[in-house]
Amino acid sequence: MLSYAGMLASPSRSPEVISGLVMHCFDLENVEVEDWQMRKVAVCEEQQNRLGQANMALGHDFISGARVNDCAGKFILKINNLSFRDFLRFLPDGDQHQPLVRFMSFILRDQLAWDLSLGFGYQQANGMRLDNHQGASLGWSSFLGTPPERARVMICVQE
Repeated sequence: MLSYAGMLASPSRSPEVISGLVMHCFDLENVEVEDWQMRKVAVCEEQQNRLGQANMALGHDFISGARVNDCAGKFILKINNLSFRDFLRFLPDGDQHQPLVRFMSFILRDQLAWDLSLGFGYQQANGMRLDNHQGASLGWSSFLGTPPERARVMICVQE
């Protein structure tokens, strides 16, 4: 981490810096940050516009509805080409999930919403087998039928 002190002191965090820090600190080979993810954000009732209130100019500060579209407040952290063993470690019940979440909270200046996308390496995903107790979580680490060659799982970490 000492080698990244200069980057951590800077006021901004580019996708390249975030992916580089995660690769270095978790000894990973292929990490990407996919920014500008569309999401819908709830507008609390006190901030919703009402007819008859002052300072509600259409086109300036008037928002219609209880939710707004936002693409600047969310990104996806993609960890690619994981072995089956490493994939299990980054699932929510794995030993690397909470350290990754805490690390991301530490390096992000603004607490943005983010999802974690875990990608298996080539042919690392398995079909569902009832006799396999390790990694038999349907939809996370095992799939019905033949899984895709490069299976991927999306985990919502922070809204």
